[in-house]
Amino acid sequence: MALRNRHPKIILRSPNPLGDFVMSLPAAEQIKRGFPDAGLTLMMKPAYYPLVTGLDWYDDLMGYDKNEQKGMREFLRASSEIRKSGFDLAVLFTNSFSSALMMKLSGVRERVGYLRSGRGWLLTGGPKPRMSCGEIAPIPMADYYGGLCSHIGGG
Repeated sequence: MALRNRHPKIILRSPNPLGDFVMSLPAAEQIKRGFPDAGLTLMMKPAYYPLVTGLDWYDDLMGYDKNEQKGMREFLRASSEIRKSGFDLAVLFTNSFSSALMMKLSGVRERVGYLRSGRGWLLTGGPKPRMSCGEIAPIPMADYYGGLCSHIGGG
């Protein structure tokens, strides 16, 4: 990926379920190791901040909880904050259409996530999930997140 030779600003959209969030942390750290000069921001539920406090491999945290009662207002607030921050790359550990839409509307130039759930047109790239008998094959989440890291050259 062309970003390796620059000092990009990367936003990583963390998963919402607690277990998935915890399982995504090694892959997030792997991205930082792959892009050591990048500024890495974790976009995550504010309730999870204590779980990453003291870790030294990310540069900033951005709070977003799609389940808050603010709904569209929270979506627009977060989109505005992303736009103002000028991120070069968004890595979506989420599979939601709304997370891809947020990054597209926020003007993030490169948006990478799994090409599924009808959101491929909102992304600039990403791997296709493994398929089995016409359905997405279940794989360990660590491998799933690792597939995104490999796709962007982050490990």
